[in-house]
Parts: sequence; structure tokens; C-alpha cells
Amino acid sequence: MVAIDRFIATLKPGQYYSLGKMYAWKMNLYMICIAFIGVPICYYHAFTVRDILNIKTGCGVNNAVWPVFWPYLRSMRLGGTFIGILLYIPITIFLFYNKSLPNSKYTKCLRAITATIGLTSIVEFFCFFVPELFILFSTFPEYFYFVMLSKGIINMFIYTFRHREVKTAVKSLIPT
Repeated sequence: MVAIDRFIATLKPGQYYSLGKMYAWKMNLYMICIAFIGVPICYYHAFTVRDILNIKTGCGVNNAVWPVFWPYLRSMRLGGTFIGILLYIPITIFLFYNKSLPNSKYTKCLRAITATIGLTSIVEFFCFFVPELFILFSTFPEYFYFVMLSKGIINMFIYTFRHREVKTAVKSLIPT
């Protein structure tokens, strides 16, 4: 959804800024609806199909749903990530190679936000998409668990150093 939002903001900036607050509310409502479609199904299968007292220490999604759902869940995760990454190719080309864009405050803000999300997409590719492909082909080295877990920490640093207000707040916490 974020990639689609950035795609609209980049290719149609005039229309994007005129969409207003209802656009943001609709996008958030759409995301919540998508997220909660699968939650009741997973809860149902977790409590009626599986023996919840006999779950391994490394509890994952595979304990919550029937094994027949695993390929669907993996394909949804991989497909969504792949589409998001693919959308950033035309966004990057348009934003950074289109010299006809006005050099206004809105364009600079749009470039900064898009660059931040683009960096997180690169992290998503290397720390999630690539390890997930190894899982798909059953050649998953154990250290990829660390790579997948480090994605959130790397994103935290990206957002900290890309946002002036957050960077200032972090610097104020560090004694000099």
C-alpha cells in the first residue's frame, strides 16, 4: 500500500496533494480490512485444529494454520513484497531523473519521503525477500534468521537518520 501511495504521489503530485484526509482514511481502512480477513481464520485453526499445548519453542505461522495454507501465505508475502519493490523502479526513475519537475518545497519533501521508503524497500529485498526465496527452495541457512530479524533494526536506523526531528531528538538524548 505504501508503494502504491508513493507511486500515485510521484506520478500525479498535483492530484495527490488535493486528495485530502479522506484518501488517507480510506487507505488505512483498506489495510485494516485486509489484515483482519486472515486473522479470524488463523485463530479458528489455531484453537480448533492444532494442539496448542504441543507447540514448539520456535512458534511460527505454521502452527496457526493448516499446512495447506503455508504456500498461500508465503506467496502472499513474497508477491506483496515483490510488487512493492517493482513499483519503486519507475518511482525512482521518475523522481531522480525527471528534470522537468519543479524544485519546490513539495517536490523536495516528496523526494525525501520516497528516498526513505526506497531505502526501506532495499532492506526489505535483502533482509526479507531473498531469505524468503531460500525458504521457498528449502535451502535456508540458519543465519538467515538473524538477517530477517535485523530488518526492523536497520529500518529503525534509516528512519532515525532520515528524519530531522527524530535525529534531533536522538542527539538530545546522547550526552556530550
